[in-house]
Amino acid sequence: MRPDTPEEPQQPPVRSRADRTADTLEKLSRDVDLWVASASQDGRAYLVPLSYHWDGSTLTIATPSASPTARNLIRAGWVRAALGQTRDVVIVEGRVEAIPIGANPELEDAHARSTGFDPRTLADEYVYLRIAPRDPGVARVERARGPRPDARWSVARVDQRLRSIGSGQIRNSPTARPRCPRCP
Repeated sequence: MRPDTPEEPQQPPVRSRADRTADTLEKLSRDVDLWVASASQDGRAYLVPLSYHWDGSTLTIATPSASPTARNLIRAGWVRAALGQTRDVVIVEGRVEAIPIGANPELEDAHARSTGFDPRTLADEYVYLRIAPRDPGVARVERARGPRPDARWSVARVDQRLRSIGSGQIRNSPTARPRCPRCP
């Protein structure tokens, strides 16, 4: 190596499936914020950070009812969201259910406790959006090797503890588009 070339940082070893599963479940339980992607009917993309509540099988977010994100997700009935750093990200893809404020006080209380945010106290009308991840529900994506143009992304399936969440497949390409069962 040339003296004026910085050394590449050492990458941690690839984790076992059991470790990735445990890390994913721990991250879902510990973190509070994620990035939610949606698109308008004419294809205009939106990406917003939102706080979430994880109950062990579903994520619940809250956003203004009139927001592009709420409209897009309710129309599509499907979402793709991500939390974590780019080299160690949890990608969640699944069905969306709209829950009006006042329809599920227990869920609303849990969301407020988890996120520190209670939309019931605001003047704007909000809606809760419950995300039911598809089977296996959550992918832990990690860079197989250090940053280089030919590096491949590997997607690890989360074990049996999440298999009851839904049905479907994980896309193992970082450029794969989510496939909504109701979208063309």
